[in-house]
Amino acid sequence: MIAVDAGPSPIVRTRTGSVRAQYVLVCGNAYLGELLPEIGGRMMPVSSQVLATEPLDAGLIENLLPANYCVEDANYVLDYYRRTPQTTDCCTAAASVMAARIPRT
Repeated sequence: MIAVDAGPSPIVRTRTGSVRAQYVLVCGNAYLGELLPEIGGRMMPVSSQVLATEPLDAGLIENLLPANYCVEDANYVLDYYRRTPQTTDCCTAAASVMAARIPRT
């Protein structure tokens, strides 16, 4: 896809031809560039990681995450901690914004 002409009957353009459609669903990532500037400036790349512990003592996991709560900290980057479905493991995940590109407002 090299261009999308928006409108009541959008046209998707490629290097080898074009297609007129009733609907266009764009599935991409934060590197759409200027292909769709109306959404490109609202997206940014992120990095994410996931870590799981070995099975923990039931008392310890209950003290760490009582009532099976999920804990989240979004002060700078998104960090969250939760129990896995096995309930004795602890899963942590983090997503951090890549500072190379800040979305336009």
